[in-house]
Amino acid sequence: MKKVSILLFFLCNLFSQISDAQYTNNIWCFGDSVGIDFQNYSVFQSGVKTVAGSSTICDSTGNLLFYCYGYDYYLEQQAYFRSGIVKNKNHQTMQNGDSLTAEWYHDITIIPKSVTDSTFYIFCAGITRDYGLYYSIVDLKQNNGLGAVVQKNIQLDTFSCV
Repeated sequence: MKKVSILLFFLCNLFSQISDAQYTNNIWCFGDSVGIDFQNYSVFQSGVKTVAGSSTICDSTGNLLFYCYGYDYYLEQQAYFRSGIVKNKNHQTMQNGDSLTAEWYHDITIIPKSVTDSTFYIFCAGITRDYGLYYSIVDLKQNNGLGAVVQKNIQLDTFSCV
C-alpha cells in the first residue's frame, strides 16, 4: 500500500509539472489606466478610465483579447451618466462597444461561448437607471480580428441587482 501511495504521489507531481493550464486571466486591465501582465511580469497603461469594476479576457496562450469596464462621467447638464465600454486588444473602443448598460461600481463579467469559438458574452447589472441583468455579445472575427459588439444590452430580467 505504501508503494502505491508513493507511486501515486510521484505521478500526480509529474503530471502537474508537465501540464499546461489556460492563460485566460494572465492580463488584468483595471484602475485608472493600469494594466498588469502576469505572464511577462510587467505593468502597462490600459484604456480603463475609471477606478471601478472591470473584466479582462485573454486567449489560451495569454494574449489580450479585449476588456470592458463601467464608466461614470459628468455631463455638461450637471448630471452623471453611467455606461459600459469595451476596449479591444489595442486599447481602443471596440466597434459598437460603447453605451453598454453597466454601472461603474458593479461588476462586468466576460464569459466565452466555448473554448473553440470566437464569441463572448458580457454580463452587466443595471441598478439605478435600467434595472435588471443584461448581456451583450462580442464576436472577435469581426473588424479584422479586433472584434465588434454584435448584439448589445439584451435584458434577461428586470429585478433589482442591488
